[in-house]
Amino acid sequence: MDATDDCTLTSKPRTRFLVAKLQVEALKECSNLASLKATVRTLPSGPNGMYDRTMHRIEGQGKDKALTAKHALLWVARSCRPLSIEELLDALATQYHQGSFEFASYDPEAKTPKDVLMSLCCGLLVVGQSGVRFIRELACNLSQLALTSET
Repeated sequence: MDATDDCTLTSKPRTRFLVAKLQVEALKECSNLASLKATVRTLPSGPNGMYDRTMHRIEGQGKDKALTAKHALLWVARSCRPLSIEELLDALATQYHQGSFEFASYDPEAKTPKDVLMSLCCGLLVVGQSGVRFIRELACNLSQLALTSET
């Protein structure tokens, strides 16, 4: 089996689960019945539409929160091995100066709580026994991630 076989969404139930999971995450933001009904009417039905909507939700959280979520997604996408949740949280609390050769500095006060980080990522990341990873179906589309961010 080659790498392209892994990236094909061959299982419709798996794709439906992905869409349903992201839809539930979107519905969690509703604070009243009218908002819930409006959101249900506008939810995309496919995985690409739900991914785009989820990225818009991440970007709509405000600059600091969106940047934290995007950095987490980048760390998971680009790590050479699965990161534990503690490793990811420590990496996010490490301040880097883009374009500089200075050593990074770790700030324990900048460490985001696990539950907060998972909420900021709007369901795109999951914590498993082997570490933090993307929801399975998304892992194959890392090249499509819209993770442009300013640091």
